[in-house]
Amino acid sequence: MGTPSVSVFGPTDASRNGPWDARDRVLTRYAACACHYKRQCAQPAAWCLGDVDVAQVIEAADARLAHR
Repeated sequence: MGTPSVSVFGPTDASRNGPWDARDRVLTRYAACACHYKRQCAQPAAWCLGDVDVAQVIEAADARLAHR
């Protein structure tokens, strides 16, 4: 659709689910996540999305918007 996006992935592989535009940005914790493709982590203290912080998302959004 041409809408710039930033996608955040934890237990799901971004290469499987997109985004598909090479200009879009992806923040992923897939490699470090122990619960691939599950809705709940078996190790709640180690939930892979817990270490994605707001500053990283803002940086990715700024980078994406710079490449319209």
